[in-house]
Amino acid sequence: LPAVTRDLMLSWSESVLSDR
Repeated sequence: LPAVTRDLMLSWSESVLSDR
């Protein structure tokens, strides 16, 4: 399920960027 993993990565990355 690469699509799900990619979505999770994007979400996590966005969250990290938003946190900073």
